[in-house]
Amino acid sequence: MWPRILRWLHHDRLAVRVASALVIGHLLIFAGWIAGYYLLPERALHGWLSSGAPIEPTSLVPLAAQLFAYNVCLPGLATVWLSRVQAGGYSLGYNVPFLNSVLYGLWLGTNSFAVPLPQRLAPTLAVYYTRSGPYEMTALLLVAAALARSASIVQETFWGGRTVYIPAAERRLHLREYLVIAFAVLLLAVANTVEAWMWLEAIRT
Repeated sequence: MWPRILRWLHHDRLAVRVASALVIGHLLIFAGWIAGYYLLPERALHGWLSSGAPIEPTSLVPLAAQLFAYNVCLPGLATVWLSRVQAGGYSLGYNVPFLNSVLYGLWLGTNSFAVPLPQRLAPTLAVYYTRSGPYEMTALLLVAAALARSASIVQETFWGGRTVYIPAAERRLHLREYLVIAFAVLLLAVANTVEAWMWLEAIRT
């Protein structure tokens, strides 16, 4: 199964890579959500796992800008940087959105957000797409899929082996990859604006 997943995540066609990354990423969110809701107590991960950046909830635009800058400078740049390395046929850039997807699911299942919900939400599609988190994860997944075939360092296996350095001319991105990345940045900005609005509404109530 793993070789097939690798082929999907690194397919020549960008659409296949995007679809594969989105399916896996959102399944991981639900896996974390189910585990957090049914196996862990409420607020179990608050503090040590969900402290995040020192963001001040002031007004909508400054808060949205802080959230956007945090997501671009930490998980965003980490995704771009790790995408430069491929080990065992796997782009390490996928690690960031996949890990973040699991963590977000755990936060959602345990209600461990910095500004908690009135009560934690049971895993269901009815509320899934009303949250901003899945859209943030989608943005990271899109970037990872767009950059999955742009590694400059290719290692034979995860544990070592022959390492090959790929010339820049052979890993140049096409217009379609740039368009996907631009859409991901726009999606992240919108998601962070919605998140800022939800955060402020929760504080006011």
